Amino acid sequence: MELHMKEVTSKASPEIRSLNLFKVKMSVVDCAALHYVLQFSPHRLEELNLGYSNIGNRAILESAVLKSNECQVKKLFMCGNNLGPEGVLELWKALEQNITLEELYLDITGITERGTENIVNCLSKNTSLKTLTIVGNDIGEVGKRRLRELGHRRPGLQIIGNFVDDLGLLNAYLDWVEEIRDDRDQMDSVKNADALQSILKGLRVGAGGENGEGGEGENTAKALELETKILELLNTPTHLAGVR
Repeated sequence: MELHMKEVTSKASPEIRSLNLFKVKMSVVDCAALHYVLQFSPHRLEELNLGYSNIGNRAILESAVLKSNECQVKKLFMCGNNLGPEGVLELWKALEQNITLEELYLDITGITERGTENIVNCLSKNTSLKTLTIVGNDIGEVGKRRLRELGHRRPGLQIIGNFVDDLGLLNAYLDWVEEIRDDRDQMDSVKNADALQSILKGLRVGAGGENGEGGEGENTAKALELETKILELLNTPTHLAGVR
């Protein structure tokens, strides 16, 4: 981007099939550079992982890729970024006409009830999305009702609204909790502490279920294990982080 070598970028970027920037803290300049590169690669890029990359609500970057007629992205990871309602509203709009994205991960992204205002209208028209993970967000009762309506309109779409619903998700967060436990830098992060609180809240909501009934089997056991480890982690002084 700094060199503005369009010819080189247009030849190199299309070769990118997968872009993993998980936990890479991105500045405004980084986001601008990424946006510049992605303009030239939507027809080859299949997986984009921007989880916990600190991009905030700059969802216009992903929206531009998803709106492209040449878009081939099948998996998009946005978990742990503070998209907020404005950012996610842009994503829903982008997905209205998108025909390639199959998996979208938006866990712990600061989505509120307002962020679900157009989700039913937009995603009902989408035909490609198969999995939507939206756990760890405070969408309220209205947001939950909208997700149920979306589920009725799109019976082929798996909507993961509770941590207890998905064993793979529970295992992934168990691994992350262990990683934080061993890494003092991560322990000292206020954002990580907030994320852990969001997971706790999501686990407690999910454990009760919408009808007051808990889950069963391995998922429930994993959820209880995750809750216990998070509580231990949050109650551990930072100077003991990493000490077992």
